[in-house]
Amino acid sequence: MLIDLSCPVENLKTVVRTNSETDQPYLLLKLLNVSKKTITSLNFNVKVFDNSDVEVASIPVELTDLNAAPKEFFAENKAIPLENASDAHRFEVEFQSVTFEGEEEPYTPSEENIVDYDNSEASLKDALALREMFPDAVCYASEHENYWRCVCGRPNTSDAENCVRCGTSKEDALKKFSSKSALNAAIKEKEEQEKLKAEEEAKAIIAQKEKKKKMLIISAIVIAALAVASIAGYFIYGAIQNHLEKKENDKLASKAEQLVNEGKYLEAYKIYSELNNDKMYDIQHHVMGNTPENLMYGLGATAEDDEYLYYIAYNNTSSYSSNLVKKNKTTAEIKSLTDAAYGSLNIVGDYLYFINNEFYPCRMDKEGNSTEILFETPVMSYMSVIGNDMYYIRTDYDNPNNLTDEQCQTLAAQGQLDSYQRLHKYNLDTKKDTLISQEEMQTCAFFNGRIYYLTYNEEDFTAHSNLKSMNMNGSDVKSLVDSPVILFTVKGEDLYYITQYEGNYATATEFSEELLGYSIKKLNLSTNTTSVITDHTDYITWLNSSGDYLVYTQYNRQEYISKYYISESNEQNNLIPNLVTYNTKTGEEKIIATIPSDYTSVSGNEIYSLSTNGF
Repeated sequence: MLIDLSCPVENLKTVVRTNSETDQPYLLLKLLNVSKKTITSLNFNVKVFDNSDVEVASIPVELTDLNAAPKEFFAENKAIPLENASDAHRFEVEFQSVTFEGEEEPYTPSEENIVDYDNSEASLKDALALREMFPDAVCYASEHENYWRCVCGRPNTSDAENCVRCGTSKEDALKKFSSKSALNAAIKEKEEQEKLKAEEEAKAIIAQKEKKKKMLIISAIVIAALAVASIAGYFIYGAIQNHLEKKENDKLASKAEQLVNEGKYLEAYKIYSELNNDKMYDIQHHVMGNTPENLMYGLGATAEDDEYLYYIAYNNTSSYSSNLVKKNKTTAEIKSLTDAAYGSLNIVGDYLYFINNEFYPCRMDKEGNSTEILFETPVMSYMSVIGNDMYYIRTDYDNPNNLTDEQCQTLAAQGQLDSYQRLHKYNLDTKKDTLISQEEMQTCAFFNGRIYYLTYNEEDFTAHSNLKSMNMNGSDVKSLVDSPVILFTVKGEDLYYITQYEGNYATATEFSEELLGYSIKKLNLSTNTTSVITDHTDYITWLNSSGDYLVYTQYNRQEYISKYYISESNEQNNLIPNLVTYNTKTGEEKIIATIPSDYTSVSGNEIYSLSTNGF
């Protein structure tokens, strides 16, 4: 493979994704500045090859207004459209010019710096062995006529003392990682060093014990004389400690209560959380980053604070971006904060939280000045920030060999590795990640200090799922609705939900209109009684909530079933649903609009309809 060894930029990852709105593919690159200078602009071509390895296209790309710091990744969210590359099988990035901060003359490639290097990787078994010593290893280090290749996979000029990518010295790479025997020798040397260190630590501990032993002998008579007093003192000391700890906890709880009275819910919630005090659930709704209904299935398209509405503007432009927009509620002034937001928008304290277009969870200040990727584990279906904890559903793997996420994804796709969709909690202060439950989930929501969630349906994985609830720590699991549920919300003691099917759908052998639910039902959580809210002539596809009101999209059942389940013709006009509110106190149902959209997002007293044209 050809590479320009003097090029200041390297592409370490190529990802192809598809725009969910247009079904058009686009390309994302992971560019690394391997130089010691800041890069301000970059020009390159993306060469496209088909499955016969024939070049079928070359896409020119220009990136300007960059601030790519030395040894840092940059432009990871810059999408490259692939409209004219339908036969794409492989991509190569060919850099044309690089401009540095404070320099007029850009870098341009030259033939003398280009080498053809061996880009093969070690076998999975060898790679795992290498990674015991070097976490980013992909191959054995090697020296060639006009370059040397680091254990991280990067080729370097022959006179380079350190790898330009990872910084490993040439001497160490070739000594420790150039072959199996060299690796074994390095591992053995490391084990001997660790053994020697452990022996020295053991000697120090023994010497300390001997010293303490002498002190104990000297003090034996005194200890014996005071034995009775010591025993009594032990219990007195314990009682004092317990008393002081309780007093301190009471003091903190009192402070938290005062903070609640002052409206400082986030500070109070953190204190209650540290004390494991159930009062945190009484104020949980004050510190949630978005409403439970908005966040289901990872939509989270709008959120608000006192001054601004924040929303994700999905569009169909050639950039395939999803802009996170900030709108002043008073002046209607609009500011775009980033073009890399995807969903699960949350606001807690001074920060916005969202999933970016690589499906990584991010935190951004409200002015959009800085963005932090919290961790590089994909969050596909759900994320909710509550206080200083972030709850999210991710894919876990049955992974005894500690393979990378990318390796696990490949093996799982081939059916060689089991995967599970599970709920985790990530503490934003301590960075500690906790698995909440072993049970698989599609989506979930938080109401009154409990987690309500949809499990996978074991009889039909294409269907929606049964509804359960559990405590915030994953215990006290209760089965609530033993049939497929699409969406749900909880108001006080009442659970409102949309069913997908009616009756014994799992044993049905042919389509029947009576099998389809898509109506809203109410389950009283105290009495366990169920009632039907919407008439069977209605067909409900989306459910949200605002105060005492349910907000949902409503179709005529006969028209909807005729068009989407029975008719084979594509010539019928698209059906347009009603947007309906239902007062849970009075039972009044009211059509408030007829709009071409299934999805709604609610912020305060405003209802936003998500359509192909945006909000």
